[in-house]
Amino acid sequence: MALSLDQVRIQDHDELYSEGQTIELTPHKAPKPWGWKWYPMPPDLTSDDIRQTDESKRIPRMQQVFQDKPHNLDLEIQKDAMRKMKVEVLEVLSVNNRSGSFIPGTQKIKCRVLEVPSVISSADLQQTPVIGDVIFLKVYDALFWPHHVNSVNSYIRLTARADMAMSDEVGAYQTLYNAGLTGPSSVAPQWLGCWTAEVPTTDPSFQGQTRFVGVIALEFLDAICLKDLWVTKQFRKPIYLGDSSKLTKDGREIIEGQLDRATRLGTIEDLLDGIVKQYKVNVTHEIIHPENVLISLRGGGGSRNLTRPRVSLVGYKNSVVGSFREPPQDVFAKWPNPPHPFRRFNTQILGHFLKYMDPKWKVNDPETVLAVDKWLLKTFGSLDGDKYTSFVCGEASPPIKL
Repeated sequence: MALSLDQVRIQDHDELYSEGQTIELTPHKAPKPWGWKWYPMPPDLTSDDIRQTDESKRIPRMQQVFQDKPHNLDLEIQKDAMRKMKVEVLEVLSVNNRSGSFIPGTQKIKCRVLEVPSVISSADLQQTPVIGDVIFLKVYDALFWPHHVNSVNSYIRLTARADMAMSDEVGAYQTLYNAGLTGPSSVAPQWLGCWTAEVPTTDPSFQGQTRFVGVIALEFLDAICLKDLWVTKQFRKPIYLGDSSKLTKDGREIIEGQLDRATRLGTIEDLLDGIVKQYKVNVTHEIIHPENVLISLRGGGGSRNLTRPRVSLVGYKNSVVGSFREPPQDVFAKWPNPPHPFRRFNTQILGHFLKYMDPKWKVNDPETVLAVDKWLLKTFGSLDGDKYTSFVCGEASPPIKL
């Protein structure tokens, strides 16, 4: 009896991405960001190429993922064994804690590097890991993309949606890496490049065939997501929300009280400083969500405690790189320094973070507005200081939302 798509997806996920499996990666030059309303289409793609039609809707998903491939795939590089990197899966992070099944969408995987490329091209603009490094992979495998999407995405082919998501994120990370804004001293994790993986299937109808999926590699952060650390009150005592049984050692230490008010404000200070530095190099964000902010107490691969928690901003699929827009934009090009955080942030923009910063703070509260404004100026200095720019003579402050 033929297997259902759901059965094949479960089996394939176990065969490809479960603990102990190995993945061979080949460098990939993704197209410039595309798919968002601000970005132009790649020159060799048209709207008809990516549009979901009545005919394409009738094509089984497995057939779709085998007949399509990441845009700009170079089959010659795929043959070059000296350019490949091999990793072992240590843990799949995109899983449902209750059911244990994978979460549809980008597959997030913690890996250990087993082999590294023996030849590195000058065109590979990325940091190359070393054997033994623990790294983080995001796999844009359309087979595991959600069945149901919003009305806008429903008009776009499944495989195109996966490729768009990867190219948008690659464009942001690559821009930040080129500007020296990835790694431990920045809020963006270290960029380890864009890759592809050639993968088989357990589906008997496609035995002996392989397909290509897009992958990005990043520094692995031994951290906990900020959204799991919200402070509330129970019996007049502050507590931290989150399933402590699922937390890493970092998370348990944080929940046990190492993140006091001064330290929490310090992490937001580092976050906002990192974001305005990204603005200066033309990477902007419409909004920042707590689920995209990670906090870590240890560095050096978890071997040493940090005197100040490291805060990281991850997930750049929805960020915008101005230089890739149509037409290109760089609103801060003439600014000598990053924009002053006081000009970029307020209680509305920071609304998701107010309770983390101070349990008493809330949106649309005059006292909170005053308190946050005072904190921004005290923390980041006067508007006419040397570290940040408040405005350029003859120019208005660009109306960019976080």
